[in-house]
Amino acid sequence: MHEQPQKKVYFAMKIKIETEDWTLETLNENFSKIQLDPSFQVPGVRWNDSQMSAYFANILKGFGKLSKITLADLERMRGSNDKESEHYEYFNSRIKEGWDFSSVDGNNRTNAIIKILGGEVPIPKGEYILPDGYCLTLKKKTLFTDFPSQDQLKIKSLSLEISKLVSGDKDSLREVFVNINKGSPLNEWEKNNAIDCVVSETLRKGREKFRSMLETIGGKKEEFFDRRKADGELFRIWFMERHNGEQSWSASSRIAEYDNDSELSPFITKANTVWSWIDELIKIGGDRILKANGTSVTAAALGDLAMLHRYISDENYKLNDLHGFVDWWCDRQNRRYKDTDTTWTFSSDVRNYADTCRAMSVDHFHVRKECLHTDFELTYRNETNVTKLDSKRNFKPSWRYTKWEEQNGECPVTSKKIPQTEINDGTIWQLDHITPYSKGGPTSVDNCQLICAEANREKSNK
Repeated sequence: MHEQPQKKVYFAMKIKIETEDWTLETLNENFSKIQLDPSFQVPGVRWNDSQMSAYFANILKGFGKLSKITLADLERMRGSNDKESEHYEYFNSRIKEGWDFSSVDGNNRTNAIIKILGGEVPIPKGEYILPDGYCLTLKKKTLFTDFPSQDQLKIKSLSLEISKLVSGDKDSLREVFVNINKGSPLNEWEKNNAIDCVVSETLRKGREKFRSMLETIGGKKEEFFDRRKADGELFRIWFMERHNGEQSWSASSRIAEYDNDSELSPFITKANTVWSWIDELIKIGGDRILKANGTSVTAAALGDLAMLHRYISDENYKLNDLHGFVDWWCDRQNRRYKDTDTTWTFSSDVRNYADTCRAMSVDHFHVRKECLHTDFELTYRNETNVTKLDSKRNFKPSWRYTKWEEQNGECPVTSKKIPQTEINDGTIWQLDHITPYSKGGPTSVDNCQLICAEANREKSNK
């Protein structure tokens, strides 16, 4: 019988943390029950095999307790919250998924140990004196699975220090994650990714789905993805389309968006719609749509495109030729930035269009938006380029959830399961008239169905 590890208990406001020793074998046995939560993973800090080997070598040298692994004990965290609260449901949902623990810090360290014990990554050559004086001599890199059984047992018995969160709400997890990483400062997007809400989840999905678009925006720079700066550009597009220039681009405004407010639901759908639209434009025009006269103006161009998309959507316009629109956009963008004669006065500050795009206040956004709307109406919109859609055909976004429930989470055309997390993703699932609108079918909750977007397109093409 092993002695129960002595627990140390720490309190920090509403957060309660216990520390205890786990052997490598204990971690290995519990690994299938540990959720390596992507909310607490910095993409560019995923270790390669060499880094994993170096870390494990330090464990063999007796330094395993110097860098803790931090886990949330989900059952105890759940028990510390009121059963009617969102915090209780947060932990309860993870328990229902089969998890006992959720990793808050130490994903790389955990992965390294599991992969090395599994024989996926070798242990570096060298002489290792284990804490009990046992000597291991490796003349070459060696897989753990090739060790003699006696040596395997010795290594598995080595200890790590585990910090366990046992009391606190779901916001405690982010608080702990941010504070642990203060020594290697997290940027705004890394911190916000740790907030449990529909916005951070949508951004994580977006960075994978629109990877090609983001590579064009970020110039394929590793840091753009490694430090979640790609998330920031997706957020910029969504924020500017959502607020339509009526909210300043300030840190306080940005952080306020990370919420689970039910009112955000239709805007999450629009996020995928505007990202898909700009993705199409970039596929056609490449990075030239992000430039003015050969100079990169990426942030301003994305903001302007987002506001213009909002205008086109609000006016129920349909662009008939995206290739022609891209050519028009690039030409007008160049003209706006070349024009140094037209200026606007903000208090005592006089700016032309290019200078206005460098400011992030609502007044500056209003000027940009007015220029975009005027340009579109005077130099692009005509019967050939743009079709005015019948607004009576539009379904209410709230009907998506209604139909999902009525359909038992299944597409009535393809029988595919509709994940609850994708209900508002208009690029995958769409509301459709059962009796076609063109044949007199009303735009009502009784005459609509939530179906696979691909099936909807095939239906429209018949």
